[in-house]
Amino acid sequence: MDVAADAAESFAASCAPAISPDETVYSWCARFNRLNDVTNVQATSHLLFGHRTAGLRNDFPFHLAYFHTITRGALGTLSDLLMRRTLYGFRAPFLPSHARDDIRRYLLYGGPSGELRCALGLSRAGLVLANRLKLCADCVREQRSQHGFAWWMASHQPPSTFSCRIHHQWLRFCAESRPPSSINMYWLPEVFDSVSVANGLQERLARCSQLSNLDRWGSYVSQQQNLQLAGEMLRQTYRLQTKARKWVSGDGHVRLELLRDAFLSYYGDVLRLFPDKLLEDLAGVNGGFLATLLTKNSPRHHPMKHLLLLSFLFETPDDFFSVHTKVTAVHADGGDTAVRALLRSNAVI
Repeated sequence: MDVAADAAESFAASCAPAISPDETVYSWCARFNRLNDVTNVQATSHLLFGHRTAGLRNDFPFHLAYFHTITRGALGTLSDLLMRRTLYGFRAPFLPSHARDDIRRYLLYGGPSGELRCALGLSRAGLVLANRLKLCADCVREQRSQHGFAWWMASHQPPSTFSCRIHHQWLRFCAESRPPSSINMYWLPEVFDSVSVANGLQERLARCSQLSNLDRWGSYVSQQQNLQLAGEMLRQTYRLQTKARKWVSGDGHVRLELLRDAFLSYYGDVLRLFPDKLLEDLAGVNGGFLATLLTKNSPRHHPMKHLLLLSFLFETPDDFFSVHTKVTAVHADGGDTAVRALLRSNAVI
């Protein structure tokens, strides 16, 4: 991608910080902005991305090809930027190939306003989960003590992550008085202007094994660059595993009430950490998002819905792929009819 000569010259004359371990694109830009004492943050975004707001998104900054060129690859390859330093890696495994290609193209080169949200199928609840910047208080203190500054860590940002793997404490959100989703400011971590993600949860972090499992699943899917979970085989894998748990009737239908009751019992108070709109009235007569995941093959399901169900149904990713491989093989041999017959059969999975 061609970069205007004046922009390249302006960047070359600026102070560009070195990328820090596990740092997001947004965080590096925020530090660049502060280091160069720029008061007009949209000017910083325009310099780095060729667009006045593309670099002000903490979740999905776009025009990354321009950014990669002007920074001369200082933050890694384009694949590194997408998969490790934005939330694209968190969402990509659950997107069909055409949507994944469209979103990747948008993040690299931009597009019409609203195209990204439409392609991702982001609801208001989904936007809230994606836009919340999170920090670990001890990480911030250590970074400032050792380096003189702090940064946003990519491993803290996925919606499935609620605690720091290093310090084993609750993460913290930016306080409401400094909205992290605003496209009018660059924020950097501030311990004293943040609130705990625990949100009144009575259980101590050490007892929240459900959240630890969610984090492990979120980390796993984000690190698998070629992982593709979207499609009918994922839905049928869920259904086959519910059969193993004896939540499928003899005619192959999921006993939704049994499944939902077990799900609510497993997560308990932890579910208060998620927006009601994401859970879709889980306790209601229609079964909330559990029913939609088990009955509809849609690319618009938020990844957190999948992760909540995956973490509940399967002990480990290996357990999941064992069932997923079986479903895929049965489908390859006999199509949808063979998969439905497997759900109705008395065979042990």
